[in-house]
Amino acid sequence: MLIGGIMKRSVKIALTTIAAFSSTAHAQTMPPDPASGTNKSENRTDDTVVVIGRRMSERDEVRELVGRITREVTVDKPIARYADPVCFAVAGLSIVQGVEVADRLVADALEAGIRLAGRVCTPNIFVVFVDDDHKELIQLWKRRPQIFGSYSLSDVKSMMKKPGPAHAILTKSIRGRDGDPIVEQTLNVRTDSKIDLPIRMDIDSSILIINRNALIRLTLRQVADYAAMTTLANIKYEGENIGTSIIDLFNKEKLGLPSEMTDFDRGYLRAIYSGAGNVRGPIKIGQITRSILKSMDSK
Repeated sequence: MLIGGIMKRSVKIALTTIAAFSSTAHAQTMPPDPASGTNKSENRTDDTVVVIGRRMSERDEVRELVGRITREVTVDKPIARYADPVCFAVAGLSIVQGVEVADRLVADALEAGIRLAGRVCTPNIFVVFVDDDHKELIQLWKRRPQIFGSYSLSDVKSMMKKPGPAHAILTKSIRGRDGDPIVEQTLNVRTDSKIDLPIRMDIDSSILIINRNALIRLTLRQVADYAAMTTLANIKYEGENIGTSIIDLFNKEKLGLPSEMTDFDRGYLRAIYSGAGNVRGPIKIGQITRSILKSMDSK
C-alpha cells in the first residue's frame, strides 16, 4: 500500500481501509456542374437523395465530447468534484510501481489545482490492482453496498456487466453551497440566485479497480493518468472511441493511445476544479470547453 506523496506513517491506516473494501444532415439535389452547365441531378431518379453534412466547429466538437463524458449534467445540479483535500492510496502493485503511480497521481492533482490532504492523511481515493476485477466488484457490492449509494440499482447492474478491465466507483453527496450538510432532508439556504445553485455536489470518495492483466504494454504513467481522470472527476465512459483523452486507455479497438494525459484531459480537470462549486451543469460544461480550447491553443 502506498499513499500519494509516499506518506509512510499512514500506511497502516490505508491498509486497514483498503482491506475493508477488498475480498444534423441536410438533404438536397446536386448543384449544377460548372463544366457542362447542367444539373447532375437530372440524370438521377426522382427519389435519389444526396446528403451533404456540415462539419462541426472545433468548439462544438469539444463541447459535445465534454457533455458526452461528464456524468449527471442537468440544469438543477452542479457537476461533482472533491471539496475536501484528496489523499491517494495505491494497492496491488510492487513498492516501486506503487511509488511511481502514487507520485504521478499527486502531480496530476497539483496540476489541476486540487488540494492535497498532506503527508499524513486518511485516503479518500483508492486505486486497487487485482487479478479478477469482476470478482472484486461483486465482493465490494456484497460487503460494502453503501459505497454504491450514489448509484441507482440499474447503474449498479450495468457496472457489474461492464467488460472491464477498470471500474470506477464514486461516492457523492449533496451539500449546501458553503458545505452545509443536509439534516433530516432539510437544507438551510442563505441566498437565492437564478444563475448559481444553492447546492454543490461533493465527491466523498473514489475507488478504482483495475485488472493487473490489462497493464501489459502500458506504462505506469498512462495508468496513473487514467486513474487521475476517472477518480477526480465524475466521468461517464461507455467504451466508445473518444480519440483525444487518456480515458480511452483500455479501449482494445483504439490504436495510437496517448502516452499521458492529453491537453483535453488537463483542460478538463483544471476547469472542473476552478471557480465556484455550485455552478449549473450546462454552464460548467461551457467553462470546461473554453478551458480545453485554451489548453490546446497554448501548445
